[in-house]
Amino acid sequence: MLDLTPRPHAPVSVEGTFTLRFLSVRVGALRKGVEAMPAALLPQRVARDEDRLRQLDRLVRKRLDLVRGGLREVCRQARSGRGDEAVVLVEKLEEDLAMLQSRVRREVESPPAVPRS
Repeated sequence: MLDLTPRPHAPVSVEGTFTLRFLSVRVGALRKGVEAMPAALLPQRVARDEDRLRQLDRLVRKRLDLVRGGLREVCRQARSGRGDEAVVLVEKLEEDLAMLQSRVRREVESPPAVPRS
């Protein structure tokens, strides 16, 4: 949660795009300063974000392809009466999906690095 309690000289950074700094706080008056990311860096950030999304998309597609293959194998094992082996494989697939979910969550929750100018 973003804490907007004004404290003198306390910076509040918003996803690397700008920083808000409270210069002075008095009853009825609040002086603030804003430092924005240079406009020249925005295209670079957009390109980095797009690259990051492409990498995440490749990861998710690759993992889902592996899970699909695993599910096909589970079906073959179940049809041939090897239920115990199918259960073990389902447990491994479930673990793999949980790891993928965790990875995607980390990627979504962590903002991309912003270069210093």
